[in-house]
Amino acid sequence: MIALREFYDAVIVGGGPAGLATAIVLGKENLSVLLIDRRNLPADKPCGEGLLPPGLEILHDLGVNIPEHMCHPIRGIRYISGNIQAQAEFKEGSGRGIRRTVLSAALLARANEFENVQILSPARAEFPSGLDHFDGTVRISQNNSSAICRTNLIIGADGLHSEIRRLAKLERPGRAKTRFGLRKHFQSNHTLDDFVTVFVDKGSEAYLTPVGQDSFGVAILFSRNEDTRSGKEEAFEALRNRFPGLVPLTQTSAGEQGGAGPLEQRTTGVARDGVILVGDAAGYLDAATGEGISLALATAQSTARLAQMLRKSNKPLNRLQLSGYEKKDHHRITWNYFVMTKMLLFMSDHPTLARPFIRIMAVRPRSFQALLSFNMGEPLFPVLRRFIAGLFRK
Repeated sequence: MIALREFYDAVIVGGGPAGLATAIVLGKENLSVLLIDRRNLPADKPCGEGLLPPGLEILHDLGVNIPEHMCHPIRGIRYISGNIQAQAEFKEGSGRGIRRTVLSAALLARANEFENVQILSPARAEFPSGLDHFDGTVRISQNNSSAICRTNLIIGADGLHSEIRRLAKLERPGRAKTRFGLRKHFQSNHTLDDFVTVFVDKGSEAYLTPVGQDSFGVAILFSRNEDTRSGKEEAFEALRNRFPGLVPLTQTSAGEQGGAGPLEQRTTGVARDGVILVGDAAGYLDAATGEGISLALATAQSTARLAQMLRKSNKPLNRLQLSGYEKKDHHRITWNYFVMTKMLLFMSDHPTLARPFIRIMAVRPRSFQALLSFNMGEPLFPVLRRFIAGLFRK
């Protein structure tokens, strides 16, 4: 028998960083929250495992602290293409490299501190009325039991291939050409520095992110072709061999390999009556910027604006009430990400441009630093001023 309340202010579907952070945000607002996930929590998912400075700040605001020995400081980004190397430090301070399982466990522990937040996993949600015309009724199933509850808001935080997005009819077809990702962990036989290192090849990149004192993750982004249609292990080896500088660093495996994709997931919007999407469920272009976890935390944090309406409402919130989240918060949070990602994908598709660009950034680190700030949300015009000024001085 599932012990449920008759009513929850919000039901969150998905227990990754976006879902757990949203539960914490609404829990702090003293709202009643039910979070469910079909997996056992905390759950792993292949990703770059880099938390940029704005994401780290949000994590601290949520009251989530990661012990220093379970992560690694990240001061900046380094790009390597052949014998060319460009690097810059973050102007905003340090981020963290952190294993997805460590981050998820810390978020789960914090969410469990709230008496008004209930977490069920593994469990599933069904919506008798559907989500394109949601009437507030939710059926929760766990093991061989099920129970009915009501809510005024469904929050889809169920990742790239979101079922909530599909049921709410908020998805639209992506491009035929999209990319995939593979991730694997390794033990280091040398001291790791405080940079994410990006190895660049035609149409693919490999991201080396320190995630502990002596371990790092490698995430490879690629367009699917004949070289990568074999098993994941064989595909990872074939892709890794494209980056000669990476091969000698990745001799000692430290965990299983995982994959994700297709990465691009388009939406017609991120809200409709009684439903919003957060994190990757709200649409995704590519992992090239390394910004995914920080964006997930930022969209979760922005749901605090809905707290007052949820307290007062006696029925599911309508699209107009949710428009502030959709048209202001979500657009503001993700605009820089989409612009920067499109630029990086263009470079990836045109290596004859990418290599000279990296060469310029190698001798103009101030301009490179300005681009990193734009990626993390700094407004366009201040970034342009810094970028142009950086081109005229080293």
